Amino acid sequence: MSGIVLVGVDGSVTARRAADSAKNLATALGAELRVITAFEGAHVEVVESGGDKWILSDADAAEKVASKVAAELASEQLTTSYGPSSAKPERPWSRKPNEWVPK
Repeated sequence: MSGIVLVGVDGSVTARRAADSAKNLATALGAELRVITAFEGAHVEVVESGGDKWILSDADAAEKVASKVAAELASEQLTTSYGPSSAKPERPWSRKPNEWVPK
């Protein structure tokens, strides 16, 4: 493996095109592909229904977007990981993600 290719996604068509290009680049370089989704703030919401309780956060929502795209890009020739980034959306590469989840 030769480095890491980092791509930010937000669920848009444009971001998906960038992710596809990043996949091609990572595959050609033999690099890992890291898919991130940035979120801003620490909004947390607690939802209760019957006896069930869910805790939802901006980080969880961001991770779901990154996870979905990483799963769609996965292949035998490519190592992928994904995670949320607590950086501001215009600079998602400026901070480390909370944790990387290998796919």
